[in-house]
Parts: sequence; structure tokens; C-alpha cells
Amino acid sequence: IDVKTNIILGISSVMFLFAASQLQSKGIILYLLVLIVSAGLTIFFALLTIHPPKVMRPRKSKESVMYTMRINAYPDPEMYAKKLLKVTSTGEEIAKQYATDIYNLSKYYYLQKRNLFKTTRNCLIIGLTLTFFTLLISIV
Repeated sequence: IDVKTNIILGISSVMFLFAASQLQSKGIILYLLVLIVSAGLTIFFALLTIHPPKVMRPRKSKESVMYTMRINAYPDPEMYAKKLLKVTSTGEEIAKQYATDIYNLSKYYYLQKRNLFKTTRNCLIIGLTLTFFTLLISIV
């Protein structure tokens, strides 16, 4: 998702800069304003997709011992190693820890990024379509 979002971000940035430079030299034209607004919104949503704010990443599930914030809670590596050995003593326990991590990544991180990517992509498509139609109207 991040690679696709970065491509859209690059395209939108070029569109924004092109429209802004044309607006500056040609004056206010409707299709350029539409292009600037849609490119700006696309850039905004693309940046949110690359790094969603914490409010968009709820943590409602149990966290694994291998989760970074849980690791940081231990005062020294030896205490963390003891806890990790205790929790991962059997293959079943290791599978549970990995399942917890994979579930949390999928449900609370990837899903939000996927939805934001769809919004970003749709904003770009709608913006280009509106720009095309306003350009046709201004020509006719």
C-alpha cells in the first residue's frame, strides 16, 4: 500500500505544482482551481495513508509480549528475556504470540491504511475527472 500511495503522492504533487504555476501565469481559471484543490486533498489523504494518526489506529486487542511498547515496559533485558522464555516455552505459545501480532497488524493497522488508500485513490480519480470536465466546459 505504501508504494502505491507514494506513486499517487508523487503524481499529485506534480499536478499541484503544475496547476499552481499555471494559475500564477494565466490567472484564475476554474479547471486549474479544481486541479489544485483535488491534488491538495489527494496529497493530504496520501500523507495520512503513509502514516495514519494514532486516533485512527485503535488498540482494543490484547498485545503480544513481542510488541514494542510491551518490550519497553521492562527495566532491563534480563527481565524481558525471562518473560519471553516463560511465554514462548512451547510451540503453541509461540504460535499464540505470533497470531496476536499478526491479528493486531491486520485489524488495527492494515485495514485503516487500506481504507485511507482507497480514499486517496478515489480523490485522485474524482479530481482528474472533474478537472477534465471543467476543462471541456471552459473550451466550449
